[in-house]
Amino acid sequence: MVFHDRRVLPFTWLLVLFASLSAGAEPLLVPLKRASELTKKGEVLGLEQKVDDASAAFEEASVLYQKLADQNPSDVADRQSLAACYEKFGDMLVGNNRLDRGFANYQKSLEIRESLASQDSGNAERLHDVVESLARMGRVSILQHQLANSLEFYQKACVAGDRLVKHNPQNYVWASEQAINQNWVGEILLLQNSYDEAADAYALISDTVKTLPDTANTDLSWLAELAINLDDAAALIVAKGKPQQALRIFEVARDLRQQLVDRDNGNGDFIRDLAIGLEKIASLLIGRGEPLEALPVCQE
Repeated sequence: MVFHDRRVLPFTWLLVLFASLSAGAEPLLVPLKRASELTKKGEVLGLEQKVDDASAAFEEASVLYQKLADQNPSDVADRQSLAACYEKFGDMLVGNNRLDRGFANYQKSLEIRESLASQDSGNAERLHDVVESLARMGRVSILQHQLANSLEFYQKACVAGDRLVKHNPQNYVWASEQAINQNWVGEILLLQNSYDEAADAYALISDTVKTLPDTANTDLSWLAELAINLDDAAALIVAKGKPQQALRIFEVARDLRQQLVDRDNGNGDFIRDLAIGLEKIASLLIGRGEPLEALPVCQE
């Protein structure tokens, strides 16, 4: 019997050890799954405009993610998940016109992402997360009519975005996001009646777009729309009696359209839009009494 008991004891000990390990893993796996489910539930409820119920789901999810992050302070993934939860919470709130609360959640997400980025300054993905947070806060600030704050957020996003583009010039997404954020800087400066600075900001877009890698089957509609936005901005400045600044912005729009044609020279819409853009430049030059300058544009 003694011999038999000694044979059983190691096996029993292994069962106990396995059970204890499983119990230790459960507190981590179960809350993680629950937090993910709650986040998705919050997004769905937000789309249904059930803001209170969605907020409750997001708040419970963020508490769970925070506990996981506290239990594993060295685990980057847990903190990234918490930041993503705050961001999605903010998206839901902003989408339902709860701007102040949405901004507060974006701020929480940004703080986590900035902390993670500072811990690994060479990690481009973490820096990109910071850029996305800054851009979101910039957009909300515009909706809150806080142009100075919005400009600051977008300028910070562009500074970081410039580092990303230089770090990896083959990343199409990063370069396109940088161009769009630069456009927002120009838009805000225009709203602040800073016409020269706005023209300078818009001019940066052309250089950024030139860095876009050639990617097969890429949807370039966003770039065509960006050129239209520039045309609208230039027309607004013309109406305000600022033809020189308007001309500079029209020329940026022309450069973007030329790049579109170069990338897809068989696209009739791109060629037509380029011709229309050139016509606007020529009309402005003629209106300024500069027909000789307008002539080559008309010929083009």
